[in-house]
Amino acid sequence: MNNSNKAENDRLFAAIKLIEQLYKDGKISDTIFRNILRENWNKIDNTSFRCYTTSNAIQN
Repeated sequence: MNNSNKAENDRLFAAIKLIEQLYKDGKISDTIFRNILRENWNKIDNTSFRCYTTSNAIQN
């Protein structure tokens, strides 16, 4: 992975962590948050996010 792609993925991860905080604060629904993760499943490690567990893992 080149530096440009890594930087882009790092920014995406940071942005989704901020969105996760909105979810934790009750500002967005579980469905919205999970859809955002689902749209970006191949670019980030979904296991780093709160709504991702073995029982409700996001399916591709």
